[in-house]
This record gives sequence, structure tokens and C-alpha cells, in this order.
Amino acid sequence: MHFYSFLFSMKRQRSIEKYADESNKKLQTKLFQPVNCLENLSNELLYEIFDYLEGRVLFEAFGNLNSRFQSLIQSPCLQLKIGPAWKKEDQQNQQLANFILSNRSHIVSLKLWIYSSNLIKFSLLPLDASFHRLQSLNIEYDDDDKIIPFLINLTFLPQLSSISLCFDGEPKEIGSIYQIIFNMPVLKYITLSFFWELPWAIPLYLPLSLANAGRFSQIKYLNIGHSIIFNELISLLSYIPELHELICHRLVDSDEPVTTNFPNPIKTLTRITFSRCEVNFGKLANFFSKISPNVKIIRLNIDDDVDLLSYLDADEWEKFITNNLTQLRRFEFTYEQTIDADLDEVPITENINRFNFSFWTRHNWTFQISIDSDRYFFDQIYLIYSVAPPK
Repeated sequence: MHFYSFLFSMKRQRSIEKYADESNKKLQTKLFQPVNCLENLSNELLYEIFDYLEGRVLFEAFGNLNSRFQSLIQSPCLQLKIGPAWKKEDQQNQQLANFILSNRSHIVSLKLWIYSSNLIKFSLLPLDASFHRLQSLNIEYDDDDKIIPFLINLTFLPQLSSISLCFDGEPKEIGSIYQIIFNMPVLKYITLSFFWELPWAIPLYLPLSLANAGRFSQIKYLNIGHSIIFNELISLLSYIPELHELICHRLVDSDEPVTTNFPNPIKTLTRITFSRCEVNFGKLANFFSKISPNVKIIRLNIDDDVDLLSYLDADEWEKFITNNLTQLRRFEFTYEQTIDADLDEVPITENINRFNFSFWTRHNWTFQISIDSDRYFFDQIYLIYSVAPPK
């Protein structure tokens, strides 16, 4: 009797387990059934997809599809990113301007080519406080006279945190442009560059004086895509005491004495890149010790024949870094020297081999000497001394 009861109990348990397995399989099939229709996606997921599309493409693809998508692209939740257009016809430019103006409350990112000869013109697109959601603005332009009133309007935009300006020509109002930009209330990221400038172009003089107390910008990232005099850089940095990263295309020395009126150290400045530096070692070392004592990443490309003996003196670097840059974690340094193509004379300083001593190996900073034969120019080639972490 007990044996049959045991068999019945086992059979019943297996039946229950089989039913549970089948129910779980049905539930999993229902939960993980692939979505084969775009309309089955949630609104949240659709908005994530929309975020990858340029604004006009988004409207062309979904604007007249059905009532649901029409409602989605008219909702306050929609965020539009408008990219540039290579159009020369005035009628199409006007259509683009009309599209931007009619959807201004949705636009969070705007990229434009504004030229006096064609494309969108400043007069077609008055950006004002009605673009209240605009966060990022990227403009290429050639009309230096019209950019000033255009930028002044931007100071009224409550969410504009990033601006990139690229001028196709020789600018005249560079100092005024910087001063207007520094007055933008929530701006965090700046890139300012010029198409016309070649590596040997004359530097741009910025008529800026040290900032007065209380007139500071909240900028965190500054990319100076043009030549700038060493003293002018110091003056410019006095406006932005909360800077985190500085990138400078070309830092130029001058015959003027180095200013002794340095601004207070920028304690938040942890990343510095000088793509081309023409300032001697002593001035640059003074800059790092006074301006950025907490820097963690330094990238330097030193110009040919600038203070060769000091820049290639490993002992000088070690002493300076140890005493002044205690937070430095990544150091990338390149010195490019033009030499005779026959390699008849290759100057090597006395302390260059010390780049392989314990201080450098302890930091995992590797020293190399290489020849760049790809830039052969007038019977000269480049000899490159570099220090960097291994790739």
C-alpha cells in the first residue's frame, strides 16, 4: 500500500514539474519574442533611435508616417540635432532657415556653415532666447564683421554649454570674440580655430588684460586652434579659473619679458596639450609651476631649435617634475629637429641617455629617437626625440 502511494506521489510530482516547465517556456517565448515591427517599440526606445538621426532626416523619414510618429516628433520630449548642408541655392537656404526657426524649441545641437557668398547667412538665422534648449553650437564662417552681433545674442541662451567657431579668413576681432564668449553664462566647452593659418603664420595678438575680480567664466575645456603669444595665453587664462583641460595649437614666444603678474593657480587644470610649442624650457617650466601644479597629463611637441640643450636634458626634467608636478601621471614629449639629409651632424646632448634611468622607467615613460623620412624637405629630414608611455 505504501509502495503504490509512493509511485502515485512521484507521478503527480513529475506532472506538476512538466506543467511548470511548459508554462515557463510559453512565458519566455512571449517575453523574448523578437520585435518585427518598428511601431512595437516603446516611445523611450524610439527617442533613443531618433537621437542618432539628423533633424531634417528624422522629419523626412517619420513626419508623415502615421499619427503616432507625428505625435512623437511634435512632443516636447523630442531633441533635434541639425547638421550642416552643402547648399548654394538661396531658396534651399531659406528652407533650411525656416525649418530651424520653426523647430527651435526642439533643437539641442546646431552645426552650420555661414558664408557671405552662399549657404546660410547670419541674417537668415537670428539665434535668440527662443532657442532655449540649444546646448551645442558649431559654426564655420567667413564674415568677421557679422559674427560679433551674432555672438552677443548667444549670451541670452540659457543652456548653451559648448561652442565651436572656425573662421575661414584672417580674423580681426579675435579679442572681442573671446570676451563675448567668456560672458556666456553656462558655457563649458570652447574651440576656436582658423582655416587660413599655416604653421608659419604670424601669431594673433589678443587685446586682453588680466581679468578683474568677479568677471570669471565657468569654462572647463578650451581648445585654442590658432597661434597665441605666451603672455597673451597667461592673460587669457586669468578669465577661466575653473579650467580642466587646455589644448593649444601653437604657443609662440616673444621678445617681451615674461609677465610676473600670473593669475592664481588653476587647481582644476589637469590636462594640457601644446601641439606646437616655441617657448624655451625656463618659461614653460615657470608656466606649469605657477598655473597648473595639479596637472596629471602633459602632451608637448617642441618646435625645432627651441632651447635644445634644456629640453633634451633628462636631469632638468626629472628635477622639475619631482619638485613641481607631483600629480603628473602621463607625460608625452616630442622634440623635432631638422638635420642634414646625409646625417653628417646629429647633435646629442650630454644627458640624453639619462632618459633611460630609474626615474623614467619607474613612471613607465619610454625614451626613443627616430627619423621621420616621410617629411623630407629641401635636403632635410626630421630627427624626433620622444618620451611617452608604451602603446
